[in-house]
Amino acid sequence: MSLQDDLLADLIDSESEHEFEESSSKLLNSNYDDLNSLDDLQSSEDLTQETTSSSINSQVKTLAKVWSSAEYGNIISKIDEYSKQPLREKKIYGSIEEEPEYILVVKSNELSIKIDGEIIYIFKFIAERYSKRFPELESLISNPVSYAQTVKAIGDSIDISKAELDHILQPATKMVIAVTGSSTTGKPLPKQELGQVIEACDILIELYEAKAKIVAYVESRMSIIAPNLSAIVGTSTAAKLIIEAEGLTSLAKIPSCNLQVLGKNKQTALGLSSIASKKHVGFIYDSDYVQKVPSDFRSKMVRMVSAKSALAIRLDLLRESTDGSTGQKLKDDLDIRVEKLLEPSAIRAIKPLPVPFEGPKPRRAGKRLRRQKESTAITELRKSKNRVMFGVEQQEVVVMDEMESLGMLGQASGKVRAISANDRKVGLSKKYQKLLHLNSKAATSGLATSLSFTPVQGIELSNPKALLERQNKLNEANSRYFSGGFASAIPKK
Repeated sequence: MSLQDDLLADLIDSESEHEFEESSSKLLNSNYDDLNSLDDLQSSEDLTQETTSSSINSQVKTLAKVWSSAEYGNIISKIDEYSKQPLREKKIYGSIEEEPEYILVVKSNELSIKIDGEIIYIFKFIAERYSKRFPELESLISNPVSYAQTVKAIGDSIDISKAELDHILQPATKMVIAVTGSSTTGKPLPKQELGQVIEACDILIELYEAKAKIVAYVESRMSIIAPNLSAIVGTSTAAKLIIEAEGLTSLAKIPSCNLQVLGKNKQTALGLSSIASKKHVGFIYDSDYVQKVPSDFRSKMVRMVSAKSALAIRLDLLRESTDGSTGQKLKDDLDIRVEKLLEPSAIRAIKPLPVPFEGPKPRRAGKRLRRQKESTAITELRKSKNRVMFGVEQQEVVVMDEMESLGMLGQASGKVRAISANDRKVGLSKKYQKLLHLNSKAATSGLATSLSFTPVQGIELSNPKALLERQNKLNEANSRYFSGGFASAIPKK
């Protein structure tokens, strides 16, 4: 190789080394730029995540106004404080509405009503967001708390059967959810939206637990505030009545007819239909004591319970019978009336028929009855019409557009009624028997005749027996009236 060739090779090598250095420096600069851009991207992602999480928290807190309010925290803390104190009977002087525990009970009941409305709002929010992941779940679980617990347990997992749902749902419901989840048309939720749903579920469960704590506290204090009313309708209903009337004093002024409809204007839950709700019924109708009666007797039961409750409220206001004994007596009276109301009606005994009389029946007799029977007896004319002769053509006539047969009419005798034979034996009186006996003994001459000659008619035919009878009558009359002779009516001097 010549010198020229060596110089050319050295020049090529130096150029290649220079190019390599330039390319390597460019590559390092580009890597530094990429790293800087990655750092900027990571910081921007962290910033967006922080802003989205803050927006999520702000949106849930905006939805849960009661949960994020200061009133909610103060009341729950006071309830925890008073619940730790032992429940004991204490004498209350003056108005009961000035007691701190009574004021706390009133505020707690007002808060529980607000919590009910907020639970429904949050439940609708969770169901609307989570329906993208599992749209069939809302129709399978209607309880808001169970729904929130189920959503929290399932999350965004693909295999729903592996979720821990044993302490939340029944085995049958769990199996239905697992089968339905395997064929659901839902899609996985983004992490931001899923976190929003989980946080809303936590708030709903916390609100439910707070409400249960409030109810337990109020019911425990009702035995001190209104013991007689609580003995009749229960502590929960008694607390609702006091809150609705805004105090025990106002409640005592309400008559029983208005007490039974107290609470009828209670707002229905959001999204629930009010078509099936009963009208003119209040808290007393929804109490356990009224609901255990059959539906046919509940209206009457509400009136009876309202009347007894009105008496118990006045006792509680005057602080009489603080142990609730009078309220228990009123409830015992109601129990007796309920038993009387529900007892079945007495079964009517089936009376047997009397033993038939086999002897002869007494029949009315006499001339009047015989004449009555003869007047209504069937006539010979009707008998002839009803008879039919064998082998003889019957005659027919038209009577009132109907054809009637004449039977044997016109073929038999023309008697209308049958002549009944009189089989009675008629006897002669003693007078006629005597005359016949005398006439049979009297002798007649052979020259006697029944002809007599009179100057008027000449010869007449006379009856010698009639003449004899006339003569005997005359003799008998004379012997009766003139047998004693004649006596002067003028007195003797």
